[in-house]
Amino acid sequence: MQTTNDTASESKEEELVSTKKVAQILGVTEQTIYNYVNNKDIVPVNPDWVIDGTYYFQAKDVEQLRIRFEKPGLSTKEVSERIDVTINTVAKYIKQGKLKAIKQEYRGKERYFVTEEDLSAFVNNYFTQRSTRQIIFMPDTKYHLYQLFTHHETKIAGRLLEIESRQEGWLVTENGERIAVGRLKDEGFIPVQTIDKVTPSTKKGYAVFHIPKPHHVKSHLYKILDMLFWEAGAQNLKIAESNDNIKVEVKPLLLNKETTVRYEEEIDQLTRYIVSGKIQKRPGGLLINSNVKSVQAYVDESLKKELHEIAEKENMTLEELVEKMLRDGVAVYRTNRDSVK
Repeated sequence: MQTTNDTASESKEEELVSTKKVAQILGVTEQTIYNYVNNKDIVPVNPDWVIDGTYYFQAKDVEQLRIRFEKPGLSTKEVSERIDVTINTVAKYIKQGKLKAIKQEYRGKERYFVTEEDLSAFVNNYFTQRSTRQIIFMPDTKYHLYQLFTHHETKIAGRLLEIESRQEGWLVTENGERIAVGRLKDEGFIPVQTIDKVTPSTKKGYAVFHIPKPHHVKSHLYKILDMLFWEAGAQNLKIAESNDNIKVEVKPLLLNKETTVRYEEEIDQLTRYIVSGKIQKRPGGLLINSNVKSVQAYVDESLKKELHEIAEKENMTLEELVEKMLRDGVAVYRTNRDSVK
């Protein structure tokens, strides 16, 4: 017959957890557990573990360690993937005080963590404008919005009509089938042409076009967009869709003579849709240019600092903010002037 002492002894043994099991519970390697022991983060019940072939730990001590080392929120890498920016940009937001984060030791290193609530507050306060912008490039795959694909056997065409994040998007075929970006290769679709590495333009302003929104992946209007992506590069484009048209903003771009001949039909169509800027013939080819001209002003240092702070809060560049303020100011001036008359 089993005695009370025997039962108590077995119960105590059931509370012991091996090194391998602790590693599984905490999601780390066994070597990490040895490091925890050396650092006295957890104390085994058998320091002379060689006899047993492994350390054993009290289950309650393992649970306390799990709670201590439990990840207290989203890592900066996870935040960067959520809002589609680099890890360095997330660190900048934390340093600026825009994104609330806690610094805590986790698995032997001090790291920043962001709670779901704080990330939600940040997005609502500072990131609303960016979330409405059209994502047009997927850096990991080098795919871009509206990119043309064909099936390597059937030659069925498709275009990448939706990009949701750096990794997620949808291709729509000429038959109306939707295929996730991650499945394109498995489904046999390959890009007709990809963008070579393009350096972001330092030229000021954009030429703006309103292109009617195509209703089929084989529409000739997509050839205009192909030309702009291939010649300007995604880094030098801004795109926003509405129900009726696609607003395309293009950094000043010089097309050489050979290129203008190749895209003669597309350029002819593009001239119909320009709403700001100009398309000019040049000795070297054709220039798609903005109407931007420099306006120079000097302001007090405190005002400049305030403008920078407003621009960061509105997720705008300083130039974009100043231009908007000037436009708004001129509109108010005209209204006041007209009311006096």
